Amino acid sequence: MDAQVARRGDPKLQKLMERFVCVRIVRMRDADLSLYQFDWDLSWAVFFMNADGTIYGRYASRDGTPTEKWDKSSIPGLCAAMEGALELDAVFPANKAALAGKKGTRPSYPAVDDYPAVRSRFSENPDEPAKGCVHCHFTWDAVRDEVRGKNGKLPDELFRPYPMPDVVGLTMDLDSRAKVTTVKKGSAAEKAGFRDGDDITTAAGQPILSIADVQWVLHHTKVPCDVPFQVTRDGKPEKLSLHLDRDWRTNDVSWRESTGYMRAQFRCDDLDDNARTKLKIPADALALKVRFVGPQSEAGRDGLKVGDIIVKVDDETKRMDETGFLSYLEQTCVRGQKVKAFVMEGKKRREVRFRAR
Repeated sequence: MDAQVARRGDPKLQKLMERFVCVRIVRMRDADLSLYQFDWDLSWAVFFMNADGTIYGRYASRDGTPTEKWDKSSIPGLCAAMEGALELDAVFPANKAALAGKKGTRPSYPAVDDYPAVRSRFSENPDEPAKGCVHCHFTWDAVRDEVRGKNGKLPDELFRPYPMPDVVGLTMDLDSRAKVTTVKKGSAAEKAGFRDGDDITTAAGQPILSIADVQWVLHHTKVPCDVPFQVTRDGKPEKLSLHLDRDWRTNDVSWRESTGYMRAQFRCDDLDDNARTKLKIPADALALKVRFVGPQSEAGRDGLKVGDIIVKVDDETKRMDETGFLSYLEQTCVRGQKVKAFVMEGKKRREVRFRAR
């Protein structure tokens, strides 16, 4: 998307871009984190802003589906969002109050390279500015490290940030602003009254220009809560209320570059049902097959090998995928806590020990 936008190859996109003052930022260093808040695991993102810093909306989405490099963006979708931004700009500042929620809270540090974790990573002297390329996803590293460094456990919004609307049961049309293509049966979205074909116009009172705007609202909810939505249905406005429980976030995070440090010890996959049947492992039991072991990892030094099947972690034996395992380490264990993994070896089990990051 970055190359397509930079080259302005699409005629409609080119005409729309001529109506904007376009600025392309190619590094995260020194970016104002009180302003540039988004899903920092994205490799490309768009902000639509007024000159005074008011944010009209964001564009670009991604998830863990292994297609198209997980990109959930398109040129038609971007064009639709740009048209929406122009509509908001045409009535600004009368709508400024409705746009206030599109700007996040003030972070602990003004820029990512001010965070201790980034300074120590890129500079021999922590009192000096960080050197080298600071990628967007390093911001998640820094923010999470600050919490973990205080012997903290990551809250859901830091461990499972920016869930796609699919998590609440909404599949969206990538080529429109925020049109619902399908509503999953039994989901929170269906219970809220969403229907196939609904166009989401506002969420939590904020104008919606894109799927990324929906993600922004969902990400910043304080649960449990009821999020007000307005949709256009058959040309008429409809008001809906989406209820979110405390444990509504179920999104996969294993695809995220920023989870790399969590998986530095080893990486694993939930054993499929066929393999479970052959090994006589119950369908609801823990069975994580190790696909990678860090060459310098504590777990590797203690004997963990590629191909091992982990059937118990401390006292946990219930089935979980890699994201669930990472959640246990990051949201249940504190930094430095000793973790015991029990590996199936024939009819016997052996124990591997390592420390939570």
